[in-house]
Amino acid sequence: MAIDLTVGIDVGMSGTAVAYRQHKIDKATCDVQCLKWGGDDSWKIPTRLVYARTGSAQSPLYWGDKIPENTENLSIKEWFKTDFGDDDSDHAAAEKLYADYLKCLHDELSERAGFEKAQSQLLGRGAHSIAVTMTEPQATAAFELHTPNPVASLQRGQNVMIVDVGAGTGDFSVLQVATNAQHTQHWREHQPVIGRKIGSSRIDQGFEVRMTDILKPHQHLLGRRAALVAWEMRCSPRFLEAKHEFGSTDKNTRRVPVPHLGDPQSIFDDYIQNGDLINPGKPRLAVCMGLVYNTSEKGVAFPRVACRASFGMVGRIPSAAPAKSKWRSILKRGKGVEGRYDDCVEWIIRKGEEIDNEGEIEIDRTVFFKQGERKVCNIEIVTSVSDNPSSAKDRHVTHQVMRANLEGAEVKKKRKVFWSKDYFLQVNFKIRATIGMAEASFLCVDARGVKVSEPVTVRVPRDPPIMALDEVEGE
Repeated sequence: MAIDLTVGIDVGMSGTAVAYRQHKIDKATCDVQCLKWGGDDSWKIPTRLVYARTGSAQSPLYWGDKIPENTENLSIKEWFKTDFGDDDSDHAAAEKLYADYLKCLHDELSERAGFEKAQSQLLGRGAHSIAVTMTEPQATAAFELHTPNPVASLQRGQNVMIVDVGAGTGDFSVLQVATNAQHTQHWREHQPVIGRKIGSSRIDQGFEVRMTDILKPHQHLLGRRAALVAWEMRCSPRFLEAKHEFGSTDKNTRRVPVPHLGDPQSIFDDYIQNGDLINPGKPRLAVCMGLVYNTSEKGVAFPRVACRASFGMVGRIPSAAPAKSKWRSILKRGKGVEGRYDDCVEWIIRKGEEIDNEGEIEIDRTVFFKQGERKVCNIEIVTSVSDNPSSAKDRHVTHQVMRANLEGAEVKKKRKVFWSKDYFLQVNFKIRATIGMAEASFLCVDARGVKVSEPVTVRVPRDPPIMALDEVEGE
């Protein structure tokens, strides 16, 4: 299917950027462009939603920069990216906020005058697909590799650390420049991408805490709680301007504590020899543009990746066959076919292992059924971000179930013992796993290659999450 339009969306903590490429106009190939928002032509639109205070099930009334001045009876939702990956957060509520925000964004893109008429008609109403394709540092690396005006002069064998620090999170990737047989450059990952909660909002938090302490003795003069006034100061344009101007003059400025940084002088320690600090040409847009470049170039920036999580299968497939002696220590027999290997995980890929990007892996499986029993089984997929995952009961392990219907699959009859007339049914099938940079997909097929399950998509777990979406249009 030919692609007409590719849209890359970088959903940030405080703002969202959108890049796109119309692949051909009058037989001419176009470069990646970015959308501007609002009356001031900003490159980012606020990641913000506004609801009525009467409940949480309704759709948002306003979004982005379309917020009324009077919000007294409204509920404003911001910074909901922090709720992903936090054990104390309501993940379902955070997912609803993201779904609502992306729907508002999708509706806006569907009517964008900046797109050609044909593409505008297709977006949201024609054939299209959406996928989570890259993390933010990987998208930035793809941008630097494919942009026609690169800032860095990349050479084979160079080691590069991509640092993407936003409002709430900081994401890091350690890479090396490599070349293939055609002398085309690509990236090789030294380790999986990591994320930490060290965004610029930590400076804002330190300022708020400091101002609360200063204002508390004078709270009676304010007419409001000191904490509320400090919050308003933190959100004020004056503070944001002062933060951006910090260090640009010789004036003495009151120091603001940064919670995550113990000794500020440590950032100047010389740990890396002969290094260069390079700011990409478009730092605020590198992620969304990198998503588009990577899709347009068919992912050649990362032919292989360091897997960001371990993936495995739990041995909970029902078995009517006699247990082999080597499993007797872990096999817990229930009634009939309810016997299962309760805590036996086969890890098919380990975290940090180098794998082909979007490469397919096949895992052979055999399941046994009694005569007359429905030939259906559940395959439990587990993922873990632990460096050394132990079992399915590890608190860092997430679970997802795929249901395989083997009624139409080839069956082999196996006698329980050679002198008995009783037999059980053996079915062989395969689990196909496709592991990408940001998500993995699983599918079951029988011995003939016929699909026997619905595909299951597993988002690679992370703490905090590194969100990056791209949308691809097709004719």
